[in-house]
Amino acid sequence: MNASLIRQTLQEYDVKPSLSRIKIYDYLYNNRIHPSAEMIYKALVDELITLSKTTVYNTMHLFADKGIVRTIGFPNEETRFDINVTPHYHFKCRNCGNVYDIPYSKVDIESSVRDGFDIETVEVHMIGRCPKCS
Repeated sequence: MNASLIRQTLQEYDVKPSLSRIKIYDYLYNNRIHPSAEMIYKALVDELITLSKTTVYNTMHLFADKGIVRTIGFPNEETRFDINVTPHYHFKCRNCGNVYDIPYSKVDIESSVRDGFDIETVEVHMIGRCPKCS
């Protein structure tokens, strides 16, 4: 994604498009690996020598607050971030550590709505072995 489109996207979410925010968004868009803030920092620090871990953490929290990314919290791990904000589940391979998007079935969610629940967010985290590690 080019910088102009990223600027436009950030502005649509009411986020000032600074250089670090543009680079972080670009990284997320092009690397859909559900990275942690630490992973993002390590990937970008050589390119943006003025980048700090604090900037990455603050940017990711801002992106999450504005709905640009979803946060993913696996037990006993640091928060990971997902640029795909459409509804889906997550699967984490306990062997390689990769996190994968898994489509969800609307049927089980629709039955809960019929039972009177007002669902705002659905979060399911599956842990096991991915096809590569099985």
